[in-house]
Amino acid sequence: MKFSRELISTAWNEISGLWHGHNEEVGTFGSHKLEPNKEMYEQLEKSGVIHFFTMRHDSMLVGYCSMLMFPHHHYRGTVCANQDALYVLPEWRGFASVKFLRFIDSELFKSGADKITRQVTVKKDFSRTLERMGYEAKEVVYTRSV
Repeated sequence: MKFSRELISTAWNEISGLWHGHNEEVGTFGSHKLEPNKEMYEQLEKSGVIHFFTMRHDSMLVGYCSMLMFPHHHYRGTVCANQDALYVLPEWRGFASVKFLRFIDSELFKSGADKITRQVTVKKDFSRTLERMGYEAKEVVYTRSV
């Protein structure tokens, strides 16, 4: 298993092959059409805000994670990395995916993050794994749609 930082723009076509499975499993937007905004991701990449990580078996993409990292708007001296998306194909979960999360955290801390925020969905709750890794539950998020 190989864990890497990559450019999201370079891996875009491979990632898009996993999006529908990801959305079906954990998507919370119901009937809203899944259509990731490539231009926005490219702009975030150019500005250095997005950090993108991959998990590969041989050369095949089996997982990805995008994190948004910037100074917190309430605590200027604190750099936060917030999970945008995390997905690992079901057959590659378990110990390998925990190692992937640890790799990502290590890379983010090396890059200047003071705090990492991750979220889980009620559809696929892996909070116990995060708690074992030292994460603490801090907030509950509620969503309302039109």
